[in-house]
Amino acid sequence: MNFFKLALALFVPALANALTINTPVNVKSCQPVQLSWTGGVPDYTLSAATFDWLASAPAGSIVSFAVSDSTGAVANSAPVTVDGDNTTCLQE
Repeated sequence: MNFFKLALALFVPALANALTINTPVNVKSCQPVQLSWTGGVPDYTLSAATFDWLASAPAGSIVSFAVSDSTGAVANSAPVTVDGDNTTCLQE
């Protein structure tokens, strides 16, 4: 087996199990947001396939999310802008 075939044989399964995180839509301040990811190798930083976050950021904030797995692979979501006018969860 030449080097190229060996590298390809090792690379293709890694792609099939690549760690990815889904970018949430409609993030509203003080409302729950479900984060989810696929692939990677457990254990994850948050040790679950999904995580609910109370969007504790004011409207207009730009947030992004990251998850890492046991191999150190990191996946980042795209940035998303927080919307809404609920401030009940925000400290003054």
